[in-house]
Amino acid sequence: GTPGTTTTTPPYHPAGWDAPEVHGLATKLQTEADCRTCHGQDLDGGSSAVACDDCHAADWETNCTFCHGGVQSTSGAPPEDIDDNADPATISFVPHEVHLAARIMPAYTCDQCHTTPTDALTPGHLFDDPTAGEAEVVIQGGSYAPGTCSDLYCHGNGRGFNGVVDSDAGARDCSSCHGGAQNAGTLSGRHGDHVREGILCSECHADAQGNNGIDQPELHVNGVKDLDLPANMVFDPTSRRCDGTCHLERHNSRAW
Repeated sequence: GTPGTTTTTPPYHPAGWDAPEVHGLATKLQTEADCRTCHGQDLDGGSSAVACDDCHAADWETNCTFCHGGVQSTSGAPPEDIDDNADPATISFVPHEVHLAARIMPAYTCDQCHTTPTDALTPGHLFDDPTAGEAEVVIQGGSYAPGTCSDLYCHGNGRGFNGVVDSDAGARDCSSCHGGAQNAGTLSGRHGDHVREGILCSECHADAQGNNGIDQPELHVNGVKDLDLPANMVFDPTSRRCDGTCHLERHNSRAW
């Protein structure tokens, strides 16, 4: 109002609404009316003349950690769900960071499992989302039910797109996907025979796996079979036969 006068028009929002943990959470979970009605389609002020940029740093719309993530990395992935929960015991999907870390495989980007928005205002992300507060999962080459991924090469047995894994399954090791001495029969070709004889994976797959584990994550879980045979061995991928001497045995065009 003008000096010396008071206004009797009550504010639209209740006291304390300007606190980030109040209006921020309500916006992310869409528990109030559509913010754009008063603040404009791009939240640049609209009829209220109050824009998000009045308080928030420019380009907040493209900063994923403005709304979620940011605890273990700047990816925007939990820990820290959009409801501000960062408790590892109760966040929505604990293994997010494992998928981003490139420890045994190339680091995945968000679009491996989600439709990635251009910014927070992309239709269906912050607004116009019929399932506000839920992360839609659209896995490339697989399927997802709450807490469980299925039909996946990346969690398969090393032979096809048939892997199933639960989000609380814990750390994976080689035998989780490829089989080991106890279940070598699940491996393709003559792999089982070699495993039972104690031959190391690195003797034929040294590029992708060294004696002490995964040496080059970018070559692992990528759908490509990387062969790096001993110098005196040759493998013909067409006939699937080996020639040469390996582990003290002569291979004369031996079928794989």
